[in-house]
Amino acid sequence: MATKSPFPFEFDLTKMMGEYQIPGVDWSELMAAQQKNLQALAKANQLLVEGAQAVIRREVEILQKAMAELAAASKDMMQQGDPQAQAAKRLELARASFEAAISNMRELAEVAGRSNREALEVINQRALEGFEEIKQALARKR
Repeated sequence: MATKSPFPFEFDLTKMMGEYQIPGVDWSELMAAQQKNLQALAKANQLLVEGAQAVIRREVEILQKAMAELAAASKDMMQQGDPQAQAAKRLELARASFEAAISNMRELAEVAGRSNREALEVINQRALEGFEEIKQALARKR
């Protein structure tokens, strides 16, 4: 099945390059390798987008939770009339907020790092496959 060309005119690079005969160059093999490279890049980009979406979803969850906790803490502090109790509650709230922020930053960094590693692995795997393809092509030419 032929794929629709993104160009507004008929363009077949394989056919065009096939007209230029360069000894030792198999244009269809070269184009197939480039197609695999583009597929690997597309997959890596998809992994990065999915990772970014996961980070954003988690950030929204974190923000919603923080707002709910802030509302509950504010209500609780308003009910306490003792200034010392309010100060102690504020200090405890600040400590808990700081710990949660550090934990959340660590979690978000892990999610982003994981998607980056997965994308890099796709590119790395394709590069290794490409080197093997070149090695095999050179061995066939001997």
